[in-house]
Amino acid sequence: MLTKTKKQLKLSLARLSIQIAFAPLRSGKSKGKIEKFHQVVDDFIAEAKAKKIRTLDELNHYWKIFLEEYYHNKAHEGIREYY
Repeated sequence: MLTKTKKQLKLSLARLSIQIAFAPLRSGKSKGKIEKFHQVVDDFIAEAKAKKIRTLDELNHYWKIFLEEYYHNKAHEGIREYY
């Protein structure tokens, strides 16, 4: 099943003229920021579902607030710096 999904993703990206680029091996530092941001997006999605957002304008409005209040103004736990 995973192979079929992988093939479908490759096909879909090719139709959109999007090239797949993999991170170099042992490049944990370069991937950590992206992984952390994905966690932030997952947190936002959970909040958006709870709020039952209905329109794209409303979603964009809450996303902007979420980024400013949660992501940009929250101190990084490991180094005590802001994102």
